[in-house]
Amino acid sequence: MTVCEIGKGLLLLLLGWSAWTDLRIRKIWWPPAALLGIAGAAASVWMTWQGQAEGGVFGLAGLLPGVMLLAVSLVNDRTIGRGDCLLILAFGSWHSLIETVEWLFISFTLCGVCALLLILLRRITPKTTLPFVPFLLAAALWIEIW
Repeated sequence: MTVCEIGKGLLLLLLGWSAWTDLRIRKIWWPPAALLGIAGAAASVWMTWQGQAEGGVFGLAGLLPGVMLLAVSLVNDRTIGRGDCLLILAFGSWHSLIETVEWLFISFTLCGVCALLLILLRRITPKTTLPFVPFLLAAALWIEIW
């Protein structure tokens, strides 16, 4: 079992725990997400130093979507939570840019479809916010399984 496989497994566990807390109390415990993100970035740099093609500066490109969403969160007064952004950064530290963008696309699509169905069923209003981490978890499982 490689370091990347262990990191990706820990990331799925972190997403599962964070989805549960996001649904229950609308909070994400940020220290594990930050530590896993730092470990992923360090593993990427380490792989480059060892001469593996996956790591390095291009491996750290997976952080770009998380950085951009964090900037949007800071400017637009939390349209997406900072805990969500930390989880996206942690995911991006272990995955490539393409995998991270694919993951976010699937997450946003699932969230949009769910929100539309709930609005049509009159369970929520258009101004209601939904916890986003369960959709991140569903998309991560989708990517890891298929």
